[in-house]
Parts: sequence; structure tokens; C-alpha cells
Amino acid sequence: MVLKRLKALFAAKEAITGIPLFFRAFRAWRKGDYPLFPKKTILLAAAALVYILSPVDLIPDVLIGPGWIDDAAVLAFLFRQIVKELADFEALEGWDNGR
Repeated sequence: MVLKRLKALFAAKEAITGIPLFFRAFRAWRKGDYPLFPKKTILLAAAALVYILSPVDLIPDVLIGPGWIDDAAVLAFLFRQIVKELADFEALEGWDNGR
């Protein structure tokens, strides 16, 4: 039980820290500054957003603690799938800021 809660906590932390980076990459893609952002990444993010905003969840969001953990797990899964794209963007962003 403790291990399960720790995994959920780390999944939530991973998801929360990746959100700002994803949105910076998405904004750069929309402005045309980062055309290399894969469409697969955008589709995965859209699917995750639909799941999180949908009232139909694996664990209903009405259950304040456990209901939000499945949403955090979906975000963590998303960021694990797109970690390379985000790392590439972060490196490019750092290179551009270093000029």
C-alpha cells in the first residue's frame, strides 16, 4: 500500500513539473518557432486532456484524493512518452537563450 502511494506521488510530481515545459514547447510550435514538435506528441496531449476533463474516469474525481491520482498518472504516462521531445525542446530553448 505504501509503495503504491509513493508511486502515485512521484507520478503526480513528474506530471506537474512537465506541464510548463510542454506548454512552452506547444506555444513555440504554434508560433512557428519550433516546427519540429511531433504531431504524435500533440495528439497524445489532446487525448490526455480529454481524459482529464472527462467526467468518465477510471476513478471518479468526486473522490478527492484517489480521483485525482488517476489523472496525475495519465499526465505522468504522457510525459514519459514525450520526454525525448521535451528534452530536445528544452535543449534548443536553452541554446536560443544562450545567444
